[in-house]
Amino acid sequence: MTLREYKEKRLYDPEFSQAYFATKPEMNVIRAMIDARISQNISQKELAEKTGIAQTEISKLESGKRNPSIKLLQRLADGMGMVLKVTFVPKDELVKSLMLDLDSAEKRAETEGWIDAEDLEREMKE
Repeated sequence: MTLREYKEKRLYDPEFSQAYFATKPEMNVIRAMIDARISQNISQKELAEKTGIAQTEISKLESGKRNPSIKLLQRLADGMGMVLKVTFVPKDELVKSLMLDLDSAEKRAETEGWIDAEDLEREMKE
């Protein structure tokens, strides 16, 4: 079973899918912050120096331990020479977005050697 298949299967569980979709906006912001920083080829420390935001705070933001304000996101964007853009999309595009997320996660899993979905399911049962 692939990671995509595993996630698709889990999404049929109402409790899992509710939790997944509830955290999706936060995860999108976190992913955007990390992707933006990596695209600029800068470390958290370098971003901290450019923005005046402590590296520990950037780490907390990227790990989801702290929720950023719009002002803080703007400071991060400025420090990377980028513009902050927030969009609202119709809910029916959520399924399309989910499938893209699954594809992306599966590719990362394969290239980075993440745990196999079957192994993950076995671990969850133990």
